Amino acid sequence: MELVNWIKTLVVDYGAINVIIMILIIIATNLIKKPIIEKADEFVATAKKLTDIDVDKSVITSNICYIPIGISFVLYFIYYLILVKFDFAVFDWGTWVSTSITFGLLSTSVFEIGKIKVKSFLGKKLYTEAKQKIKNEQTGMKDLLLNDEKEDIK
Repeated sequence: MELVNWIKTLVVDYGAINVIIMILIIIATNLIKKPIIEKADEFVATAKKLTDIDVDKSVITSNICYIPIGISFVLYFIYYLILVKFDFAVFDWGTWVSTSITFGLLSTSVFEIGKIKVKSFLGKKLYTEAKQKIKNEQTGMKDLLLNDEKEDIK
């Protein structure tokens, strides 16, 4: 329920079209990013195996952070062109640039926050179970200590 409320808040705060574009940015970014990261992991493993050199994969993946902004530029360019019916004379370039950068970066934040929220939502059951086990264990320890104290008094 918390996740649904969070999504509703996004739609109310930023507007439905911007949330849809952010979702498209997140999906496209991950589709582009995954193969790059996999190839970087393969390169690091191959370099380690063949040369015994530890190569940091961030050398290859360091520019991945710009992918959402690039995708945002493209999607908002298409959106604004449709909005002004492909009339470049009316096209507001300043709004396009600022909106693209804002929502490109915001989509990255929303994705990371969403990932944490989903992980938290899925982990709540395990948390509750662990908490109950700890409570039961502590209760058992208290009972054990009380019994030891009673035997000491005798």
